[in-house]
Amino acid sequence: EKKKFKDFHLVLFRGIVVDKITREKLSAKVDIVDNEKGVSIFSANVDPELGFVLSLPAGKNYGIAVERDGYLFYSDNFVVEKKSGYREYDKIVELEKVQVGSVMTLKNVFFDFDKSDLKKESVVELNRVVKLINQYPDLRFQLEGHTDSYGTDEYNQALSERRVNAVK
Repeated sequence: EKKKFKDFHLVLFRGIVVDKITREKLSAKVDIVDNEKGVSIFSANVDPELGFVLSLPAGKNYGIAVERDGYLFYSDNFVVEKKSGYREYDKIVELEKVQVGSVMTLKNVFFDFDKSDLKKESVVELNRVVKLINQYPDLRFQLEGHTDSYGTDEYNQALSERRVNAVK
């Protein structure tokens, strides 16, 4: 039996890497992970002009991490919704140089609802932080955490602090 077009799910994910301030296109190492399986599905050093292009199965949660010497790594988390047909996603990844006042958001650190134990899916992201710390041993970090808005302010503050300590 042939599949009908409505069952067809093709997502093309394209991106380039740029310096956050100068907007200069950069070469960088790009990793894309299937967060549910913890499996790398793309890992390459990408050309500054060409960037990266790949097709992704729909209906999954992905993590993207981009690294380049002299820059903070970039990470993000995204879901490719399972919708019929062909779709394209374009991404401009902005890397920030390592310097005083630089801010990095870890988007692939996961906790279960109302818990402060790190989920195993967080290990890859935290290993990138360890690599950065080892690369720049004089860096000093400030960790901040957040929770959803369920619960009292006091409860959420305590949960946020437990989560920050888990990351630490």
